[in-house]
Amino acid sequence: MSMLAPADRLGKAAPAEVVAAVGEYAMRLAAEGRLRDGRQLRDPGFRIEPAKDAGRVVDGPFTEAKELIGGYFVVECDSAEEARDLALRNPHRRIGPVVVQPVLPLGT
Repeated sequence: MSMLAPADRLGKAAPAEVVAAVGEYAMRLAAEGRLRDGRQLRDPGFRIEPAKDAGRVVDGPFTEAKELIGGYFVVECDSAEEARDLALRNPHRRIGPVVVQPVLPLGT
């Protein structure tokens, strides 16, 4: 399961107390043996626009996005219910949504 924690809806950094709480949350997930990966994303990124030829690279930041993804966790879960319960414990939900997305294993 991948858990995406978007930046706040105005594109500003999360408050320091939320950042600290999310760090503690990540440490608990790691101590439980569930955390497989997790990173804060840096700005700006870029995207590749679809095209019939080689494609077109568009530099960020992308102001047209409704929500900005500030980071992610990849967490090992046995069920969708367990993923939901872990996402509900994510402190980032105090200031914005937490998106839960199943991830297929590599080579699938």
